[in-house]
Amino acid sequence: MHRIHRGISEYVSAVILAMIVLSAGALLFIYASSSYDRYYRDLEREILRSERELAQSIAVSFSYIDSSGYVVIAMTSSFFPVKILSIYIDNGLASCSITIGSNTYTLPGDQLVIPPRSIAIARCGPIAKDRASVKIVFEGGIIEVMAQKV
Repeated sequence: MHRIHRGISEYVSAVILAMIVLSAGALLFIYASSSYDRYYRDLEREILRSERELAQSIAVSFSYIDSSGYVVIAMTSSFFPVKILSIYIDNGLASCSITIGSNTYTLPGDQLVIPPRSIAIARCGPIAKDRASVKIVFEGGIIEVMAQKV
């Protein structure tokens, strides 16, 4: 009597094994590619955000304390809009009224963006000192100036 051996041929098993290996490799490649794309997009977004922040700059034209005790600061922006986050006087968060053209904003509170090549006048206080350290915090950094009573 002859025994019947049932099974698949060596060629068919090799093809099935090759298909399994190729599909696993394809899945691994797709996962690695999507991870790389996601990382690259996040990195590109962070670089653009940093460039935008570094492009923001302001210059303080003058700062003084007026006769009623308010600190007056004149700021000019560069070629890019500048987002002002807060103003500190002697390391304390100051309540300020800021005028840009005919619009008036308050800090803290309003989202304040100085347009490109514009002048903003801030009036903070009042304070009861003859000298004050003024720190302006904006998205591009921090600028510190001194103000004296006039």
